[in-house]
Amino acid sequence: MATLPVLTGPAAAADPKPAPTADPSTGAAPQGGARFSVLAVEPGPAITRSEILARARTWDAVSYSQERYHNGYRTDCSGYVSMAWNLPESLNTGNLDEVSNRLSSYNDLRPGDILMYHIDNPWEGHVVIFAGWVGAVGGDFHIHEQTPPHTKHRTWSAAGYSRSLYKPYRYKNVIDDVVNSGVGAVVHDNLLRTFARGADGALWQYYWDGTGWKTQDLGRAITSGPSALVDGGTLRVFARGSDGALWQNYLVDGRWTWQRIGGAIVGQPAAVAYGGVLRVFARGADGALWQYYWSGGEWRTQDLGGGITSGPTAVVQGDVLRVFARGEDGALWQNYWANGKWTWQDLGGGITSAPSAVLHGQVLRVFARGNDGALWQNYYSNGAWAWQDLGGTITSAPSGVMHGSVLRVFARGKDTSLWQNYWANGEWTWQDLGGAIT
Repeated sequence: MATLPVLTGPAAAADPKPAPTADPSTGAAPQGGARFSVLAVEPGPAITRSEILARARTWDAVSYSQERYHNGYRTDCSGYVSMAWNLPESLNTGNLDEVSNRLSSYNDLRPGDILMYHIDNPWEGHVVIFAGWVGAVGGDFHIHEQTPPHTKHRTWSAAGYSRSLYKPYRYKNVIDDVVNSGVGAVVHDNLLRTFARGADGALWQYYWDGTGWKTQDLGRAITSGPSALVDGGTLRVFARGSDGALWQNYLVDGRWTWQRIGGAIVGQPAAVAYGGVLRVFARGADGALWQYYWSGGEWRTQDLGGGITSGPTAVVQGDVLRVFARGEDGALWQNYWANGKWTWQDLGGGITSAPSAVLHGQVLRVFARGNDGALWQNYYSNGAWAWQDLGGTITSAPSGVMHGSVLRVFARGKDTSLWQNYWANGEWTWQDLGGAIT
């Protein structure tokens, strides 16, 4: 009979067999035999990757024990993962796979996933939380784990564990964090222009001069994706500055000029001209939707309420002004102005980025990154909304723009380059435009 592999590395702790249920009020295990639940194992509520890591960090040097509990969770390796994933109870390495899906490769790991080792006879196992790559994908990585003598936050190489033993898993109810940083696209002076935050933190533009894509550094540090607008012949680009305020960079007579508008915004803003008024929408520090509008020779602000969890996008459809954003439930919402009042509407779905709205002929289309990391659109046609998966893998909020008769959607790819997906001749086509954007 082949010899079973043995865990290697400092203090590699075995996961316990199903243990007696502890009294959460005292942390002590009850008297009597072990309990093994015959009920189906249920996952907890949806949770973002950053929330998982934040919960994992709440245990700092918590003493390891297979019998005691801390904040309602058993203080061993699988109890720690159960806590980080916000599960209803402490599971073990024998049933954590019931609330997770096996990944095909270590290279697919993302923060909040786990590496787990388990055998049934003799009962043995251990599990750690993947916290991110140290350098390149596939190399060393950071982990969080509960192991003797206490919680540890270290690298995989420092732990000394074996990749051949540990298998990667992903929690079934994990969702990606909202991406508020994206690109802004617009056509100005017959040039297709896209704006993005560069790897150096500055505002950059990528423009098509008819022969190829060119780049230009527009200076000044920004801390969000930009939003571009042509207003009466003037090209304006809005973004969040390093001070958290709303800024614009506008082009007049061949010269770019920066202006601080003020306020306090979170994430990428959205600019639109409606009713002869220049308006910029943004998520405020209070989580509500705000608009900044130019009236009477000055910028004014208005609180539009709601609770949004992404930067907004705005579009004018006929005489209706529509503002879209991700709601607190992760769905796409719109707040539209018609007949003298604002009205909120839930459009469903599950998105993980700020959306981008564009009119394509008579069809209103809203693009966003889905829970699976792909580009999705929700389009309104013949009186109904319909979702469509456009594929790819994007790592920023997208930006849609009409370029003549061609619909183009720009976003950052998983390689940090600028990509576009354009609709022409009845089909979507992905294209890598290069560069490095953040």
